[in-house]
Amino acid sequence: MRRSIRGPWCDNDQPDAATTTVTYNKAGISGISVGSNKTLLGKGTAGWIKGKGLRIAGSSNIIIQNIRFSDINAEYVWGGDAIAIDGGENIWIDHNYFKDVGRQFLVTGYGAAQGITVSNNVFDGSGDYSPLCDGHHYWTIYFTGASDTITFAQNYLYQTSGRGPKLGGVSSYSQIVHIYNNYFVDITDHALDAGPGSKAILEGNYFNTASRSFYPYLILCRIHPRSFSLGHSTASAECTSSLGRSCVVNNLLSSGELANAADTSIITSFTSSAVVGVTVKTASEAATYVQANAGTGIVN
Repeated sequence: MRRSIRGPWCDNDQPDAATTTVTYNKAGISGISVGSNKTLLGKGTAGWIKGKGLRIAGSSNIIIQNIRFSDINAEYVWGGDAIAIDGGENIWIDHNYFKDVGRQFLVTGYGAAQGITVSNNVFDGSGDYSPLCDGHHYWTIYFTGASDTITFAQNYLYQTSGRGPKLGGVSSYSQIVHIYNNYFVDITDHALDAGPGSKAILEGNYFNTASRSFYPYLILCRIHPRSFSLGHSTASAECTSSLGRSCVVNNLLSSGELANAADTSIITSFTSSAVVGVTVKTASEAATYVQANAGTGIVN
């Protein structure tokens, strides 16, 4: 069961909801500010920020690596985010571990988050509190900045029920997101979802027991490379023409389809060297690699 700390959402959307008195850690509501040109690097498995997250607002050139984030008012919606980016540039979030957070493990918005790489992290959604009362965290990751450019690669997401990540939602904003070589396991509702303004290429991802691998709502713009296995030659040719390489097929094991995800027109939006020049593993190779290499204690 999840309770919500009272705020604008409660007042605007559920004004007649029952209220009660709760005790929570006030420190968790807002994150520690991180300025430009900073590296936060954990040692072994000892690096741990507990009860409070990080906030980046307009800062650039930041590395957050090998740190565990947890115990941020996990029982309460709006209890706090692990990492929140409200505008920033050149930020690398790598080899971290996220668990037991009241709201998002990672969120961008509303300022533009550009040149962001989220790689080799573990997003552990298991816990005692969940909106579906099934021990699966819902508010996993949300990219909704004004002009986001993000790489989301080689991450391990398990026991969640949504937003892994969620993209878009504000029609006047845009998010360009390359999602590749991630491993999704035990997702009780949807792994990914997208809204207005978002464009994403999904390739080489492995979905293992995801009820709905992809949940599109409202306006959807993305490519589903798995369609190549179905003989979608137009999509294959478009990848080669725009990226100079083939896209890599996703794998779905006991999982729902990547529905409505074959819009090849968006590929031309992905022009950066980070997309064009990357070597993408097969989905099976990615699953093996991620399980062995994601999370803390691997680097430093």
